[in-house]
Amino acid sequence: MHKKYLRRTITVIAILAMLAGICAVPALASGFQHEAEAKILNDLSLMEGMGLGDPVNRIQGLIFALKAAGLKDEVEALTDSETARILENVIDAAEIPTWGRKWAAYAVKNNYTTGVDASIHPRIKFAPLQEVSGRAFLTWILKIGMGYSDVGTNNAVDVAVKSGVISAGQAEELESKTALIRDDAAGILYGACKNGVNADGTAFIQSLVNIGFIPMDKAVDAGFTVSPPVKEIGIDKVEAIAQDKIAITLKGEFNSFVTEDLLVTRRASIKESKGDFASDPQTIKITNASTSQIGRNTVVTLTLAEKLAYDLNTPVYVFVVGNASKNNYGQTLKVDYNKAYPVADRIAPVLYDDGDKDTPKSYEKENGRVADYLDVNIDRNLFTLYFSEGLQAYNAEELKKAGEDLVLVMGGKQLVNGKDYEVYSIIHDKVTIMLLSDDYIGYDGEIRIKTADKVNYLKDYNGNALAPFDIKAEVVLAGAFKTVMITAPDTVEITITEKLAGWKGDFDSFLTFELEGKKTALKHYEVKEDKIILKLGRNLAPGEQFRVVYKPTGESGLIDLKGIFVYEFSFTMIR
Repeated sequence: MHKKYLRRTITVIAILAMLAGICAVPALASGFQHEAEAKILNDLSLMEGMGLGDPVNRIQGLIFALKAAGLKDEVEALTDSETARILENVIDAAEIPTWGRKWAAYAVKNNYTTGVDASIHPRIKFAPLQEVSGRAFLTWILKIGMGYSDVGTNNAVDVAVKSGVISAGQAEELESKTALIRDDAAGILYGACKNGVNADGTAFIQSLVNIGFIPMDKAVDAGFTVSPPVKEIGIDKVEAIAQDKIAITLKGEFNSFVTEDLLVTRRASIKESKGDFASDPQTIKITNASTSQIGRNTVVTLTLAEKLAYDLNTPVYVFVVGNASKNNYGQTLKVDYNKAYPVADRIAPVLYDDGDKDTPKSYEKENGRVADYLDVNIDRNLFTLYFSEGLQAYNAEELKKAGEDLVLVMGGKQLVNGKDYEVYSIIHDKVTIMLLSDDYIGYDGEIRIKTADKVNYLKDYNGNALAPFDIKAEVVLAGAFKTVMITAPDTVEITITEKLAGWKGDFDSFLTFELEGKKTALKHYEVKEDKIILKLGRNLAPGEQFRVVYKPTGESGLIDLKGIFVYEFSFTMIR
């Protein structure tokens, strides 16, 4: 097998290359803790000879790692404009040497690094000249080499102990070590080879033997316990990522894939089909398959001839029924008619669309729909979003936080969750947003609603966050009660959130004034700009209580300058 081709497929070498020096020396330095381990690693081509006392900075480490993984051509294929665009998100891009800009951009683009400061996420502080810490080096080993996708510098030490890479004693030292030398790195990597277990349960050293990077006899001679490389593999993950797409994760690089190796069906057992899968009504036809590499794994994306339910309430399964496909390690899929791989729901909820390009029907328009996915209650200043499936329900406190998953912009200003708006309710597939601030109640103009950079609360029943969306709509909202004042012993002045044109119908039919619980006739009433002035037939006595109830009907009520009825209100007050 061509050496360069093999190295391109083995992303674990992206870790090992961190041990490669900027300037190699002919022999290992003496007086270091892990000289013997470093010699073994060199014999296995897991480490190139260099001084064990040498430090390494982040940009150097990434360049050597990416070169060793055979990615030089892909890095150099980045255009200057694409590199500049990617590095716009890096706050210290100016500190990256010119010769390292494409390498840094490639690392950011492919999520090899998220920087050294989590507090500024999704922005990145790359710190190109900073030495590599113990936490950072462990993160690279665990994430790139061992498949722990959720590991970060905050939990890398704990995960490294649990996975056998380091001992509890090493953990105490590495947790606070901010600058590793090659001797430290050799100790960590040897520990991974001796005792480390990958996220899938495979020993780290065994995984290197399985992919052919380390010959079995050399691993045994070095003192490691390994088994012969496996010839057949199963499926790691099966996930529905869209209504008509299933993503299947396999070990190794499958440059091409034979779709006939897989069967997608609604049956948990395929015995009833008696091998005639094509004519089985429960079989879901595969129309296309594409492959992509993530680390040393292949993701085979199947396109289906029919759409699955968003919540997969009808289970779907995948079976391996053929072994024509072969990865770069010479392994095939393990045929097993008795092994059903359930398809997990990873389909993100999307804005509802009934297939008519978001155009609401006549009866929907009459009830406030401005699109298939958006309803505007102009009287109550509410916006209701409709989604493709049910969402998780929350209590009052959680609803307050759920508002952070959305971004609202009105009048060119971004609203503040909890102050200007809140998520009022989540009822199955409907999320209702209420305006709170007087600055926006009665607003006329464009409203923009979109998902935040990260969605933490608005998820379907299987934990899938909302798919990103960004919508705009023109709205005309009703005004509402704002303040009340007693401007004279016999006068009450009510302020509304916007200017009024007057009223329709009989004033007494929609506004009631009560004194000590009894309805009382008003001597005079009038509207001036945004105020309603109520004049009584006598003075209010100190301590006397009164109540005002405003409730418009379909034909009568206070109207603003747009001809919209002011939303109902009531209050009780004591002079």
